[in-house]
Formats: sequence, C-alpha cells, structure tokens
Amino acid sequence: MDGGQAKKPQKTAKKRSKALPTLLVLLALALLCGVLLRGPLLRRRYPLPAEYRPYVASAAAEFGLPEDLLCGVIWCESRFQADAESSAGACGLMQMTRETFGEVLWRLDLPTDADIFDPALNIRCGAFYLNRLCGLYDGALDTALAAYNAGMGNVNRWLDDPRYSDDGKTLREIPFAETAAYLQRVQAARETYRDLYPEEFPAENS
Repeated sequence: MDGGQAKKPQKTAKKRSKALPTLLVLLALALLCGVLLRGPLLRRRYPLPAEYRPYVASAAAEFGLPEDLLCGVIWCESRFQADAESSAGACGLMQMTRETFGEVLWRLDLPTDADIFDPALNIRCGAFYLNRLCGLYDGALDTALAAYNAGMGNVNRWLDDPRYSDDGKTLREIPFAETAAYLQRVQAARETYRDLYPEEFPAENS
C-alpha cells in the first residue's frame, strides 16, 4: 500500500511538467493576439473617419491649431458623431451651443441660418472658437479648453479667485471635477490619435 501511494505524486509531477510548456505557449499566443488586435480595436474606439479628415486639416490650418488637438476635442465631445446633441443643447461634432455657433457665424460673416450639424461648418466654427479662446487667454491652452467645456464666465471667475489662480491668467486648480477630467481626456485622446495614426499627424510627431 505505501509503495503504491508513493508513486502517484511522481506521475502527477510529470503531468504538470509536460503541461507547463503548453500553458506557456498558449499564454504567449494570447499575448501576441492581444498585441496584434490592440491597434484595430483601438482604432474602432478612436475613429478618424475619412470623410471628416479634410475638414479637420482645413480648420486646423486656417486657425493655427494642431490637428491632433481638434481630433482629441471632437472625440471627447461627440466621438465623431456628426448628429450628436447633448441634453444641454450642444450640437454636432464639436458640440457647440446654438448661441455660440450663431456668434461664430456672425464673426466669420457666414449665413446665420447655416446648419449647425454640417460637419465641415461645425468643425470650422469649433476650431475658430477654440482659437479665439486661446487668444483671449494669452495662449494658455488648458485655460482655453476649460472655457470651451465650462464656459468663459466660470473660467473668468476662477482666474479672479486666488484659490484657483496665482496670476489671473492660468489655472492652478479647476474646481469643476468634470472640467478637470475633460482636460485630461482631451490630452489622452490627442496622444492616442498620434499613436494610432502616425501617418496622419507627421508634424505633431516630428
């Protein structure tokens, strides 16, 4: 009895030693598949629709903004859904309110009855507005993005508050958690777009 019992652990150990290489191979294959699929899966999550690509490039060139920045903003605002409309009434790819859209149309001397959901026009007007915010806040992109998300009124109050700004021009802290997270999402989306589409953003990667 004792001799038979002593042999069983040896057989089990042999089986485990034979199974180990197989498990390692399967693990390696799983990791390889994950690497190979990562790009296509991420591109589905972070699309760059070909029909909108010329509008992004044109608006970026016209208003002196990085193309990856516009892509990051569009992704955060609408996930590149041209018919997106928020509960607050923000519309289109760059989620502009009709009031802001109307003001931009006036400044660009465009027809006031233009379609806010038109992709080319929405991107152009959104880029103009973001560029204008950058100018109003002395080129401080984070401050401009905060204003794009939370509105100039809120940002101006934060700049005047020593709890949030040291110099009245840049924000040390953003009291709205949603806006603070928005800035992080835009930056993360920019980096993701540069990584996924290096051929589309050569200037940003040089």
